[in-house]
Amino acid sequence: MTIMIDTSEAGEVEFELLPPGWYEVVVYEAKLKKKENGNQQIEFQFKVRSPGEFENRRVWFTNALDARDKNFFVKKTLTALGFIVNGVFELDFDELGGKKANVRIEHREYPPNSGKLRQNVGDIRPIDETESVPHVAYDEELGEDVPPHGDDDAINF
Repeated sequence: MTIMIDTSEAGEVEFELLPPGWYEVVVYEAKLKKKENGNQQIEFQFKVRSPGEFENRRVWFTNALDARDKNFFVKKTLTALGFIVNGVFELDFDELGGKKANVRIEHREYPPNSGKLRQNVGDIRPIDETESVPHVAYDEELGEDVPPHGDDDAINF
């Protein structure tokens, strides 16, 4: 099946990056995807819950499922989302929807040496279900790395 699509008057599409900092997010969608090399990954689509101008914006985050890191990042992400993760377990993707966490957005140049910035989830931490946190700026020069609820919520593996 083929169709004709006219984009001659569509103009350029530009997405404004979220400023670096901590945001409260909720899992909007999660799915299993296959990478180009054949390995699998979990792709999370988060929706920003932090009140303010960035509320409802989307953030994408992937966790590769491979033996290289022994699924460290999958364990960290799922723990931050409130799952008890230990050893081998079965993940029901339907249970991911609506789970909340705090993510730290940072910017990185990608592809390298291209001059193009992309937003990246640099860290993920659990939140207290009863709190709603505002966007908390991250000072890259100072290297401040404090989540909205302090270090007590840090996940240490």
